[in-house]
Amino acid sequence: MKVLKFSASWCGPCKMLATTLEKYYKGDVAIEDVDIDQNQELAIKYGVRSVPTCVLLNDEGAEVRRKSGVMMIDEFEKFIKGE
Repeated sequence: MKVLKFSASWCGPCKMLATTLEKYYKGDVAIEDVDIDQNQELAIKYGVRSVPTCVLLNDEGAEVRRKSGVMMIDEFEKFIKGE
């Protein structure tokens, strides 16, 4: 499993989420940063309309779930677990 974390360099909430994950996330799910300005095709493919948006993919690359907006670390971990 992995998370695609869609963000933009100009997005304040994106920076907050990135800082939270860098400091506190200790899980084993890989997080791939996707800048929507540099990778518009992928953002369109996943229908991303706001940032930050996290999309959890299973091992086959299929979307399991998504969540938009800033998350605290406990919210992010619940997102990963599906709670």
